Amino acid sequence: MPNLSPNFTLAELTVTKTGLANNPPGAEFLNLRKAAAMMEEVRALLGHPIRVNSGYRSPAVNKAVGGSATSDHVKGYAVDFVCPAFGDCRQIAKAIAASKIKFDQLIFEGTWVHISCNPRGRRQVLTMRGGKYLPGIVSKKKAPEVRGFFISGLTYPQSVFLDNHLTRIAIRRFLVPLGSVSPGHRITDDTI
Repeated sequence: MPNLSPNFTLAELTVTKTGLANNPPGAEFLNLRKAAAMMEEVRALLGHPIRVNSGYRSPAVNKAVGGSATSDHVKGYAVDFVCPAFGDCRQIAKAIAASKIKFDQLIFEGTWVHISCNPRGRRQVLTMRGGKYLPGIVSKKKAPEVRGFFISGLTYPQSVFLDNHLTRIAIRRFLVPLGSVSPGHRITDDTI
């Protein structure tokens, strides 16, 4: 297989374990060359070889792996990868985000990093956590416990448990007197 760049081959950037054909047509092949050029910059930044998990995906491969129909992988712009010699995926994503490498999207996916060279060039940095995209590279630490809530102008500075009654409280504009809620108290219709 030919090289798309000095360190990335066509076989490497079309790898799939699905057993399905995964050959990029004309425009996608040209986009994949751009992705390979971007990955050369990433490799230079990290200073170590990169292991590609996924690059170009044909529509059939993309469907088989559960990818989005609008995925940049289908267009040949995206690469999922790791670089264990550099560090964990969070460290990799942080290093790229702090660099001058031009990218459209950089996603810390947990066990790999996704990067796209789509010409939109948004430099969008995200973390995938719990099936949702969060802005930025989110820390390993748990989110801090919420230490208060705000209802119709009143703030209570202790941890409380809120349930779906909060919506009714906000819509009806009920006030919960501070004295009626204690730490660990569950807000119910009886509280208001």
